[in-house]
Amino acid sequence: MRADEERRREPRRRMAAALPGLAGSNLLFLLPLVFLTATVLFWQWSVESERERIRVLTSAETARIGAAIVDRLESHAEASARAAEPWLLRDPRDQTEWDYDLFGRRWMTTELETMEWIDADLTARWRPSDARPLVSTIAPREHLDRAVEEHRVVLAGPFFLAAGDAVLLAIVPISRGSEPPQWVVSVYRLERMFGTVLQGSRATFATAVLAGDQEIFASHPEAGATQRRWEHDVEIGYDALSLRLRVWPTAAGLELFRTHVPRLALLGGVLATSLIALGIRLAQVSSRRAGEARMNAFLQAEIRARKRAEKTLESKVRELSRSNREFERFAYAISHDLRDPLNAIALNLQMVLDASEALGEQDRRRLEHGATAVSRLDTMIGRLLGYARAGGDDDDLELVNATAVLTDATDNLEALIVENGAKVVHGKLPKLIARRSQLTRLFQNLIANAIKYRDERPPEIRVEAAAGDEEWIFSVADNAVGMDEDQIEHAFELFWRNRCTAAPGSGIGLAVCKRIVEQHGGRVWIESTPGEGTTFFFALPADPDAVAAHKNGAGVATGR
Repeated sequence: MRADEERRREPRRRMAAALPGLAGSNLLFLLPLVFLTATVLFWQWSVESERERIRVLTSAETARIGAAIVDRLESHAEASARAAEPWLLRDPRDQTEWDYDLFGRRWMTTELETMEWIDADLTARWRPSDARPLVSTIAPREHLDRAVEEHRVVLAGPFFLAAGDAVLLAIVPISRGSEPPQWVVSVYRLERMFGTVLQGSRATFATAVLAGDQEIFASHPEAGATQRRWEHDVEIGYDALSLRLRVWPTAAGLELFRTHVPRLALLGGVLATSLIALGIRLAQVSSRRAGEARMNAFLQAEIRARKRAEKTLESKVRELSRSNREFERFAYAISHDLRDPLNAIALNLQMVLDASEALGEQDRRRLEHGATAVSRLDTMIGRLLGYARAGGDDDDLELVNATAVLTDATDNLEALIVENGAKVVHGKLPKLIARRSQLTRLFQNLIANAIKYRDERPPEIRVEAAAGDEEWIFSVADNAVGMDEDQIEHAFELFWRNRCTAAPGSGIGLAVCKRIVEQHGGRVWIESTPGEGTTFFFALPADPDAVAAHKNGAGVATGR
């Protein structure tokens, strides 16, 4: 058994040896996948690093602009305090002096809109000659009072003019002994101030300044969502002034901040991966071709070996056929050579019995027993000859109707059937390829066996057929004495007898049945219950189309 297993495994080992390296070359395709994965991971890291760099630059620019705005506010507060110092001791001599002082300050910074002297009743004592009072209309009293109480410059705002412009008030208190409080208030335009502060960053960063939810300045109002996604937002609080600063990179700034590293890394990785995959594919094709060449050589060697095996098998088959024919001729010759002396012995015994009236009773019984033994021996020799011929190729394989074959078998057994009052019925039986004479003998042996081993009941035999997987499964069921479980496995052995009954028999009939079935490429088995009956099954090869047609047909039952 182990040697057979080794022979079955040998072709697989030889095939594996003929195709070395193919599994390894398949695993090589993991290398481009790993390289591509590393490329994608590096690209993601590069993109994230670039984004982090843009966020850091935006945050730094926001901090720088915020600091610049605070510095500018402090500068305006100091400038407003210096501008109010001359008026702590005296009033302007006339409107011209006030206008001249305002002109000088405007020349120093374009952010200054106007300057007014406000009395305690919030009326403008001095203001530009070409403008209407402004501060008294927008300045809350609380900011004025706070400047007096804290004796310092107070920056307040933003306040919105009628035209919508946002302004900043620098409130400077003027205290003159017991006089009521007075203030010099400078008004600065925030839009101009932010434009001055942000002049250096407008190319790369866009800025928006808000008071609450209202935007009071925007350097790039047309910026899209792509740029605004980098937006950085901070609060700017100085004195009584509260603003919100938003900074984000412009499209030009993003182009400047971004590098080509991520794109070049991705492109280079994909290109390198493609080259690696191509190289591996070429190597695999080369290896596969070499493997195919080895496989062809292996297959050619296998074909030559199979042809040698087929020739050897054909020779063995011819030898076996010749041996079978010689065995049949030998069995036939032996049967004739044995039967001639047996017939002579039987004839002489019968002549002695007929002619010797003086024989005693005991001598006569002995002679009769001898004659009976010679008769049984002659029957045994005949049946052995039948067993030797069973399964032979005296008839050619042909398409036979199993129903007609069963009818031939029951006709041959008509006397036995009538004598025992037996009933043989059958269902729908198929047509199949078989040797008609051998199939007739198969049915005949099984039916005769069922009648021979009957009990006191009249024999009832039913023959049926069912479609299996590419085979016909026949069953011959009877109501005879049956057999024990341990007897079933020996039932088809030569010279075996059923010990459940004393019925005469040679023990060759079932062995003949098995040989006929196996010669047709089939199988045979038994199911039996002692005292109830036995069912003999045998399966014969069938055409698949015929099996399907039989499955779709209806069964019939006939009998005799």
